[in-house]
Amino acid sequence: THPPMKSSGSAFAARRTPERSTSFVGKRTDYSDVGKYRRGFKYVIPRGWVRFGLYIDDAQTAAAENIWNKSVVSYHGTTSEAAKSIIEHHQFLLPGDQCIGGYVIGIRKGHIPNKFQVYTSPTIAYSGEDIYSPSISFRSTSGQSYRAKVVLQCRQQPGTYKIQVETIGADYRRICSIIPNSEVEYFTEV
Repeated sequence: THPPMKSSGSAFAARRTPERSTSFVGKRTDYSDVGKYRRGFKYVIPRGWVRFGLYIDDAQTAAAENIWNKSVVSYHGTTSEAAKSIIEHHQFLLPGDQCIGGYVIGIRKGHIPNKFQVYTSPTIAYSGEDIYSPSISFRSTSGQSYRAKVVLQCRQQPGTYKIQVETIGADYRRICSIIPNSEVEYFTEV
């Protein structure tokens, strides 16, 4: 069984699973494994980021259906408030959906209007862009100041999403050295 969900900032802590947490930060200079393939689809290992594993509600079903081996890795940049909502609701909510507290999800400023889709990417370089994942400032218990971003690592079933060119106006700026701008955005229509 899972620990009970808690309100406020402790929702994340209640769902965290330390054995699935990983640091991709270090002094490593050999990045030959940065571009990986899963199910024939390339994704980029999130070097410079720290991953906090979360409990999966129906882990036995996921294991039985072999989800971890059938799915491709992608990343979804979001705000800390939206991440809290995703954890509390156990799903991605779309614009127009109503949260438990009655708040109706809207399309964020700067995003494509009237598009009811979930956007992900095979590279955290794209999902970590400010338009998707704005920086948040916080202070540790020791008084040290930090800036952080929230990007969720996801698993997606091949064939359930489409691949398209970046939509953030990067123009000629290469977003990721591994994934070309023409293939950097996945979207799932509902």
